[in-house]
Amino acid sequence: MKSGLEVISHRIKKDQVFNFLTVYEDRRQAYLDAIYDMNDYFDPDSLDGVVYVPDELVDVVIPDDGSKPIGIYKPADYYNAAYAASGKTDGYKAKPWQAAYYLQDKMEWEGMIVNAGLRFDFWYLGDSYDVALDNGKYRTVKFTNNDKFQMMVSPRLGVSHPISDRDVLRFAYNYQNQLPQMQFIFTSKTPEDANVSDQTITVGNPTLEPQITVTYEVGLSHQLSEDYVLDMTAYYKNLYNYVSTKKVEKPGEEQVYWYEYISEDYGSTRGIDMQVEKSLSDFNTWSVSYSLAWAQGNNSSTIIQDEATNLREFPLDWDIRHNINVNYTFRIARGEEYIVPFTNFILPLDDFSANLTWTLASGTPYTPTSGTQNTALDTNSKRKGLTQNANLRLTKGVTLPFGSLRLYMDVENLFKYPNIGSVFSKTGSAYDDDADLSENGYTYDEVQYMHNKYVLNPGNINNFRAVTLGVSFNF
Repeated sequence: MKSGLEVISHRIKKDQVFNFLTVYEDRRQAYLDAIYDMNDYFDPDSLDGVVYVPDELVDVVIPDDGSKPIGIYKPADYYNAAYAASGKTDGYKAKPWQAAYYLQDKMEWEGMIVNAGLRFDFWYLGDSYDVALDNGKYRTVKFTNNDKFQMMVSPRLGVSHPISDRDVLRFAYNYQNQLPQMQFIFTSKTPEDANVSDQTITVGNPTLEPQITVTYEVGLSHQLSEDYVLDMTAYYKNLYNYVSTKKVEKPGEEQVYWYEYISEDYGSTRGIDMQVEKSLSDFNTWSVSYSLAWAQGNNSSTIIQDEATNLREFPLDWDIRHNINVNYTFRIARGEEYIVPFTNFILPLDDFSANLTWTLASGTPYTPTSGTQNTALDTNSKRKGLTQNANLRLTKGVTLPFGSLRLYMDVENLFKYPNIGSVFSKTGSAYDDDADLSENGYTYDEVQYMHNKYVLNPGNINNFRAVTLGVSFNF
């Protein structure tokens, strides 16, 4: 039996300024009004954290009609006001606590091995957190007592049963609770910041539910011979309470709204994994594996849920149906001799290894469009072309009187295969968007030529070969 405890005290501070070249008029005018309140009165505290020391108080002009006095500001006043009113601040400070405790026991009987475990996760957000304001100060946002603390219980069970001297059958069940990411709980905006002019506010939600993954797995390992093992695994996973976003309208003022994170996304994955592995003997080891998998859900990211959202499941962005992996390693240990097959030649190398990995996978899905308006069709109903990648790693050890060196070379995408990353939704091609460039039914050659150059985005295809050379010294 074993047990463990983990306690983490987080100290989070986010401080980001964007749109720094934009001057927001409401803040600029508020700054000028704070310098002088139109009654020949100056109050430094009214600047709300902005440091400003004028040479002298602002003069005013009183209109003949007796209306509100007009302030006469100096150039430095306008400069300071523009500086204080530029940019938007995105930031906060938070000090949440996180803890976990687990208890696991391994029980063995004749013909059966059971691993059972229980994990407790704890989350304490604190009494409050501080939201950064545009003027450099912070506003405190308090949590209610019900939102401060959460506890999750995750049971796990694994059973292994040898059914012969060459075969082992296993079963696993895992109910896993996972805390939502902190970026969905702590945000720099609250519902109080929502207004008619700013329709892009997204606020955090301390009541987010734990993300739940329920896994069922069954597997069989069969020893083909002394050096070869066949392993097969079938699994099914249910995913609940993943984060998405919904629109919330202010009661009584429906023209004012904001977006809030919610725990409503779901998905499922299932598949079969098969692998044949050869253990290290005769200077080499290798494995060949094949995966058939499905990953489906109602969202691939935290998109906005509204009445137009289709909640049916579809292939997620990372759904790869077929995947083949080959891994081969040739290794000569220190002091060993390797004789080239069918010859008497001894390879003048020891403490040397060469590893080659090759992957072939079906393409990821994308959402096709049609028509001149690029109307979206069924979500992720088409797929990109297959991808493949070969990587090579060579290492050589050198013994020195005072230590050892290890030289290595890594080659990524050895065969420089052009893997497609992004495609145009209308054509499924990485370089052809099928744009209508005609004018009155005729397309000018120079227009077509320049457009063809424009759509050749090198980021759509990954066809680079990277070579890395390195050395490490051990003493």
